[in-house]
Amino acid sequence: MRKGQYVDLSGHRFGRLVAVRMIEIVPMLGARWLCRCDCGNERTISASHLGSSTRSCGCLRRETTGTAARLRITHGQARSGHRRGQTSEYRAWVAMKQRCSDPNTIGWANYGGRGIRVCQEWQESFEVFFAALGQRPHGYVLDRIDNDKHYEPGNVRWATKSESNRNRRPFSPEARARMSAAHLKRSPVASAGFQSLWGNGPA
Repeated sequence: MRKGQYVDLSGHRFGRLVAVRMIEIVPMLGARWLCRCDCGNERTISASHLGSSTRSCGCLRRETTGTAARLRITHGQARSGHRRGQTSEYRAWVAMKQRCSDPNTIGWANYGGRGIRVCQEWQESFEVFFAALGQRPHGYVLDRIDNDKHYEPGNVRWATKSESNRNRRPFSPEARARMSAAHLKRSPVASAGFQSLWGNGPA
């Protein structure tokens, strides 16, 4: 219904917003309404924007952006499945899991072979792993603080290569023999594994 020269929107819902009362009429722009959002916030919004470009106080956009960011972290960091398209954080996550779960992976004897495991939440979700460790500083590698404990919150950090090397336990003769053989073959898989142990690999 109309009140004077404007449409009474009191009580009408527009997405997450409910119009409470008209605040003012701005020449050339029309009526501006005080609206209450489902989240509890209040905003003054032009009537012409309600239901079209504005459906919340801003919380909907923040939630949508946050969801998109989480999806980019989970999926975008592994785009196309190629090493060149993956981020260093994602490659570190994959290599960490391989060392602890795949007996055919270089270094298995020093990781999964001696009982080192990845905690369940990191094993299942790169998003959770990334949230705990954050972005890898340039030149840093994944490192376990206590080499006799698992990959789990509180025992893993990004460390410089020198810090990681000082913290590294000696490789077994079997692991060294496998690394040397793989390095000589220089196959894509072997080279990647060798680099993950010495260049990008954790303790």
